[in-house]
Amino acid sequence: MYAIIIKEAAEYVIIDAYYKGRWRCDEKALKAYLAYMSGFDRLKPNAVDEKSILKSARRMNLDENYVIEMSRSFENENMPKYGNFDPVYLADKLPQFDDGIITPPNSIIEVTPYCNYGCSWCYIPPRNKVRNEFYSVEQLRDNVVAPLINTFGAVEWCLTGGEPTVNPEETLEIARMISNESEDRLGRRPNRMYMLTTGFRIPEYIDRFEEAGINSYQISLSSPDPVHENLLRKAPRRVDSHAAALNAIDAVVDRGLQAEVNMIIQPQGAHDADNLYDIPEMIQLAVEHNVRMLRIIPAVPCGQAKENNILMSAYEYAEVARMVADGRKKAPNLIIDCPIDQRIEKDRSLFCRAGTLWLYFDFRGNVYPCNNLQEPENRVWPNTIKTDKADKIWLDSPLLQFMRDYRNDDVAEQCQSCSLRAACAGECRAMTWARYRTYDLSSKPENCFAEQQDVISILSHSGAASKVSISDS
Repeated sequence: MYAIIIKEAAEYVIIDAYYKGRWRCDEKALKAYLAYMSGFDRLKPNAVDEKSILKSARRMNLDENYVIEMSRSFENENMPKYGNFDPVYLADKLPQFDDGIITPPNSIIEVTPYCNYGCSWCYIPPRNKVRNEFYSVEQLRDNVVAPLINTFGAVEWCLTGGEPTVNPEETLEIARMISNESEDRLGRRPNRMYMLTTGFRIPEYIDRFEEAGINSYQISLSSPDPVHENLLRKAPRRVDSHAAALNAIDAVVDRGLQAEVNMIIQPQGAHDADNLYDIPEMIQLAVEHNVRMLRIIPAVPCGQAKENNILMSAYEYAEVARMVADGRKKAPNLIIDCPIDQRIEKDRSLFCRAGTLWLYFDFRGNVYPCNNLQEPENRVWPNTIKTDKADKIWLDSPLLQFMRDYRNDDVAEQCQSCSLRAACAGECRAMTWARYRTYDLSSKPENCFAEQQDVISILSHSGAASKVSISDS
């Protein structure tokens, strides 16, 4: 889906950030690939602009027939079509890069730490919010936005909180700044600037948000059942979190913008309401409201979820996978993203978007590999973006370099062959950290998730006795 590119001497390694396909090429072939990428737009997933591909080829002084021939190869190889960078700009910058990653992060920028909902599974850990510790818009511009555009041609940005609509004017100021910097430095607005939101006040501000450059939304909705949703989210009095989310979804879709829904699954009995078995109805709701993508994500035991001891069992993970698989069949045109129903090859190492595609900036300017890794030990750099520039942090952080090293053989043999690997950690470093306080599975953990489960119960409930095996200790 998304390409990340790593330079190794005179060659380049192109990696699919989601599926970890890898391709090696020389600089000429890389430029042809970048020209090919210029013909695709993630917001128009079924369209290809062949004129843009040939125009980019000419700008790079490449033979058009060569690029056409190579484009067929890229298509046949099912190589990623999308990037979070301007491909022509990046091609011009190739001589400046040393060995290592040459593509930018998707910057997840915490525009405010404040939220008016009380979700007990929020990925943000408990923390004090002292106003004079906030980064300034000028610091964000000079040390994050401008460097990432100048160095890599970054064209994708994410605004999150807290809840960005709690302080809409501050969110608008940051969105406008990003759009202006992109226009000044690249001659274009960002391809995609998306907001992570509960949907609160979106219909009220959507016109101004769009004018500022926000063109995509990930809207949190925990349940299609209004009673379940409101019990789970603990919104303020007189705020119906279910209605707020649906109104936001409809407002986004009606404007022709991209609407995606995030559903965080909770273990049964952890709250005043459960949402595990709301998955089938949520899939139907997403179809009815013309949602492009539905993310069904079991709660990661980090942040508030860790504080509140929110942990799902292997049986609950299996139920999620079962309902998601059934939903894919019933709603084939809906993109359903779920990390635990995807096949993981036995030899697949830990390799996720943390450190390869994502970078999280909190309200103080601390930098983390992703939103689910926000403990002090997870900081990727000793200083904040109040003083240090994000391009240097992205390129030089030892932790990020470790996370993006695709050559690491970091999964023990016992873990490779375990049928519960997807539920345990999958390919996710945040889940691995949350369970075992490490970033890899190079040795079998002492407190092994699989060994803590009632395997017989799992088999009897899932009907998969012939398929599940727990590896020997």
